[in-house]
Amino acid sequence: MTKTKQELIEELFEKGILASQDILEKEVDSKLFHQLEAESDLMVLNSDYANIVSQQASLVDWYDIDRYKVEAEKERDDDLYQHQLQTLKQASLSLVTPNETHHQEESSLELELNLTSPHSTFSSSTISTSSSLASSNLISSNLASSTLDSSSPASLIFPITSIKTTINIVFSYENKPHKYEVKDFSTIFTSRYRFLEKILRYKPTLSENLTSISRVQGKKEREHVSLIGMVEEVSITKSGNIMISLEDLTGKVKVLIKKDDVESFTSAKELVPDEIIGITGTCSEHMIFGDKIVWPDITAPDELKKSPEEVSAIFLSDFHVGSKMFLREEVNKFMSWLNGNTGNDAQKEAAAQVKYIFIAGDLVDGIGIYPSQEEELDITEIKAQYTEFVKIISQIPVDKQIILCPGNHDLVHLAEPQSIIYKEYCPELHALPNVTLVTNPAMINIAKTSTFPGFIPNKSTMSFLVL
Repeated sequence: MTKTKQELIEELFEKGILASQDILEKEVDSKLFHQLEAESDLMVLNSDYANIVSQQASLVDWYDIDRYKVEAEKERDDDLYQHQLQTLKQASLSLVTPNETHHQEESSLELELNLTSPHSTFSSSTISTSSSLASSNLISSNLASSTLDSSSPASLIFPITSIKTTINIVFSYENKPHKYEVKDFSTIFTSRYRFLEKILRYKPTLSENLTSISRVQGKKEREHVSLIGMVEEVSITKSGNIMISLEDLTGKVKVLIKKDDVESFTSAKELVPDEIIGITGTCSEHMIFGDKIVWPDITAPDELKKSPEEVSAIFLSDFHVGSKMFLREEVNKFMSWLNGNTGNDAQKEAAAQVKYIFIAGDLVDGIGIYPSQEEELDITEIKAQYTEFVKIISQIPVDKQIILCPGNHDLVHLAEPQSIIYKEYCPELHALPNVTLVTNPAMINIAKTSTFPGFIPNKSTMSFLVL
């Protein structure tokens, strides 16, 4: 039944939500009001937000969406806001296995930063698992019959706690094979520049007098300015000063760093071409006299997040299964502890609290990665290496979610972004119920609930974005 404008306003107001003008001008599905019950932090409902709520099943951080909208209005640039909206428009897919159901949304979209590549997409999904079973035997029989080795103490039938685990893939890259052109490379540099420029823009040091290079070149009076740009070239002048050629999307300018300014001069010596930096200084007609260099480092957040439930995450990498130097004994001990079979009461309790395990690449040692590698291999066939790796991680209890990305030893192309591990070479890995495969780079949000925004762990961000 269609509601009148007055009824719509009153019902939304009772939920603590204000209705925007555009939502009042369209027919609102009655199902939307039921879906709004879960969106406790939504304060204003417009047509864009209504579409997101009706099309997706995972929870949304509306504070972030509102912030993107405000930033877009301040900068008069709608790209970031529209990109975030597209990311949240997901198609739903349910995957059912015996005794357990996984719910996963998947979507793909083109990431547009004024330059559009039809061959590149980011996908976003959410995986939620909630179990209260006393035990589960979801591992296929061929894996259950084999262990890491005969002395491995770990069991393949695991107890499961009732804590709900949630994985939200903020983005994971998907590449469509095509013939690369010059514009593809310029798109990479432009998108990289804009990403880092956004980080630098909010630095207090640069926020005052921030301008573009083209505007600086038009200034004739000396004044203090801040610039963000890419380093084109770094050279030493005859007098021993450092000259930086800096460019942005509007032009190029020379920046002089005097040797008498010890702090800035020392920083300038560390610069390399194609680096994105911020610079403050005094402009003249043809040059900037720089006095400070600012890098796009990520400031630690002031907010202290605390999950309503006590859970832990483990970060691993570089298993190098197949190598003669693979640490088999240490892995056996780790699996025994993770299953609660080793350690004192406090150590066993710590193992039980682990709900997320990140493995950041180099699952296997690979084949032909470097000269004479075969002399150092215990397993000389790539599929056999991945089969052995699956046997190992199959010992991890299924109530612990495993997030995997590839590394340079894995069977994917070396250039980033790297795709997920190919299914044709490791179908058993794709079949594991508690494994989420993502690309390199990727960004993950874990432990999100209706009342808690979740974490994007610093360690996982570093591992998955800069391997």
